Amino acid sequence: MHVYHYAPYEPAAFKRLMGRHMTREAEMDRMLHAQLFVDLHAVVKHAVRASVERYSIKDMESYLRREAHRVLSYPDRQGRLQLDPRETTYAPQRSRSWM
Repeated sequence: MHVYHYAPYEPAAFKRLMGRHMTREAEMDRMLHAQLFVDLHAVVKHAVRASVERYSIKDMESYLRREAHRVLSYPDRQGRLQLDPRETTYAPQRSRSWM
């Protein structure tokens, strides 16, 4: 089991709740030492080169939507870009397959 999160907020929130309610210290300690928290922000920041100012989840979503539109488009008879409906239908399933 892993806990995937985007930015360091979630582990800090777990620690804060553990301290506030004085419960689950052993489980939290085990999870932290086993490195079960996976910061996807750090993964994306080191693995992806994107033309965005920040690698926030909203900026990355916007960037990836633009890239998907660019990659999955084809010109129509007037030279305008059109999305291939077959590609846009299956693209989300393909992008989730790596998880």
